[in-house]
Formats: sequence, C-alpha cells, structure tokens
Amino acid sequence: MKSTEEYYNTALNLRNRADYVQPNDLQSLLQKPTFSGFVSASVGPSLSFEMFICEGDDLVAARLFWRGHFEPMSSQLWAKLCKGANVACDIGSHSGYYSLLANQANPNLIVWSFEPHPIVYSRLLINIRANKLSANHCINKAIVADKNPTASLYVNSAHWAITSGSSLLQRAGYKINVATQFIGTLVSQNQERPTLIKIDVEGIEEELINALAFCGYGSVSDILTEQLEPWSQQTNSTLTTAGWTILEIDESAMSITNTFGRGRQDSSGESRNIWLTRRDEASISEIVSSFQQVYERP
Repeated sequence: MKSTEEYYNTALNLRNRADYVQPNDLQSLLQKPTFSGFVSASVGPSLSFEMFICEGDDLVAARLFWRGHFEPMSSQLWAKLCKGANVACDIGSHSGYYSLLANQANPNLIVWSFEPHPIVYSRLLINIRANKLSANHCINKAIVADKNPTASLYVNSAHWAITSGSSLLQRAGYKINVATQFIGTLVSQNQERPTLIKIDVEGIEEELINALAFCGYGSVSDILTEQLEPWSQQTNSTLTTAGWTILEIDESAMSITNTFGRGRQDSSGESRNIWLTRRDEASISEIVSSFQQVYERP
C-alpha cells in the first residue's frame, strides 16, 4: 500500500512532466491521481495562500494543483473589489477559497464566511487557521431568503467528500438539518454592514438576490454570484430598475462583458459567475481595464 507521500509524489511527478496536459473539464480532473497535503493558491503576482486536500476530496484545491488556478477572472475581480471594501460576506464559502483570497487582498477587511455543511465547515476552519487567520467570523449556517431558523440541506456526494453537492433546492442525496440566517440581517445590522457579497449556494442565488431587493440592498454595492440557470425577466428588471449593472465573467477568455441573465452555455461542469454592481460606468470601466492575465500554469 502506498504512503501519503508516495501518492503525492506520483501526482507531482505527473504534473511536472514536459508533456503534461491540463484537465479542461471536470471529468478529466476527477481521473487524476489522488493526493493529500497543502496546495498553494496564487492570484496575481503578490497574493498567495494554502489550502488542504485529502485524497482529492476538495475540487477547488484539486483545480489549484492540476491547473494552477481556480476561476481566474472571478478571482482577480474579487481581489480588486476586496481592496476597496471594509466588510465582505462569503455566502456558501465551502473550503474558504474566496474568504482566504479576500483576507490576502485586504488584511484589514472583515470577512464573514458562511458554510452550512459541518464537514465542509471543518475544512474551512482548517484552511483559515493554516493561513494564520482568525476564525471568529466563520459561521456554520446557511444564508436563506426567509426567517426560518433551520433548513434541510441535501448532500449529493459521499459522506467523506467535501466536493460540491450541498443544496437547499435540489432534493437529491441524503438530508441534514442546518441552522440558517436571513440574508436581510446581513445588510440591516447596525455594525459591520457589508458592501461586498459573494454568493455560491447551488441554485438559490436568485432567491437571495430577490430577498436583498426586498430589503433595499442595504449598503451592498457589488455582488459576485454564480448563475446556474437563467434568471427570470422579473429579477433582471428589478435589478436594472434599481440601478444594478449585470456583467458576465468569462474565466476562459479572462474577460468581463455585459450580459442580461443568460444561462450557462457549456456542459463542462465549471461554474459561471456574474458580477452585479451599482457602480457607475466609469468606475466599472476602470476596474475592468486594470486586469491582466498574470497566472502561471503548472
């Protein structure tokens, strides 16, 4: 039986081969050798942190190892927005990639990290503490669009895995009960009100956006969110009427372009993020034009 070090070296040697080809889709990624240890994440020339992986149980860390990056355009945008924020919320923080990046981009930033699944939450805490950060703002709750104190979380993955698969919407897999917090309390509390929010909650993003609209959005000026399916015309109209601009983030082309609630156009299993902002056109153009593709592939 191979030791952990032998498994890691097997993966490392494969990745460092001259003829190595990066996995471009999720299925190819899952076929790579498993390994355990800390993986380095680098965003731009100066931002870096470590994430733990155990035998391939975290697909975010696996992407970092085998590709050298994770959601590269969204990462650059998030880091840029974090530099100008005082308080941010990472809703559905999973193992903490965007929370760790936020802390690296702006050490003075208060980052609230919300992850409902207890196993995934444990990995979040490991990664936070491994990077010598405080876990005081890490919360084991789901952010929801109503005021019910608990919700059913359906987990469509093996018990040992912390890969994506937990959903309040899709009734597949096994069910656990989790504590919740109404999204309106995040934007209406007197202290530490966020101006920046990241939302990745496996299909209920639109519900949370509409709940924010009902609350008047509070102090939030930028939202980075996953969009699995096209949003309704009513949601899009509500956003644009309230002064929000909807922009599509293209990770492959490293670009940010105008969009209007389109759904995913590919079947690669990769995420599709959009940027909602209340900034004016000049501010948006300034941010977009500041990006450069600076990632080194493994």
